[in-house]
Amino acid sequence: MTPEDFDRLQALMASRAGFALSPDRMQLAEHRLGPIARREGFHNVEALLNTLWSRPIGSLGWSVIETLLNTETWFRRDRHVFDLYARELLPALAQARQGRPVRIWVAGGSSGQEAFSLAMAALDQGLSVDILCTDLSRRSLEKAGRAIYSGFEIQRGLPARAMLRYFDPVEDQWQARP
Repeated sequence: MTPEDFDRLQALMASRAGFALSPDRMQLAEHRLGPIARREGFHNVEALLNTLWSRPIGSLGWSVIETLLNTETWFRRDRHVFDLYARELLPALAQARQGRPVRIWVAGGSSGQEAFSLAMAALDQGLSVDILCTDLSRRSLEKAGRAIYSGFEIQRGLPARAMLRYFDPVEDQWQARP
């Protein structure tokens, strides 16, 4: 990948996804784009990008964007903020809503762990919430919709007590209860 191609990728990510692709990510971007290039029948990443720049195809452009997004997440991510939400913010919002569900939008919710963490905190306190989890990544949202996580994912940030209370084992994975 040329520096010019990477500059254009940075502009594409910023304009279409509001995502800042930092300069130190050029090799990572090339690595992540390799499988898309092969899947789409290109000999290499440069050929993929040349086609994208000369004939902007929405589906190809979106595949490139989705591949470069950071979809890493885990349960109770950013522990200090999560604890503040559970201890102070959620009860105050529930009181202000006067019996109506607290409505929460998790933008950039990836594969759902953060949204499920918020829901579990509400259930632990007997509070009603409606949570909308959105993300630019279709693959991440599909995973969130299935609500099935590996043992590594389920244990990353989630205490065993919560895992057993809110998830059922499904073969070698864990699925969130309704």
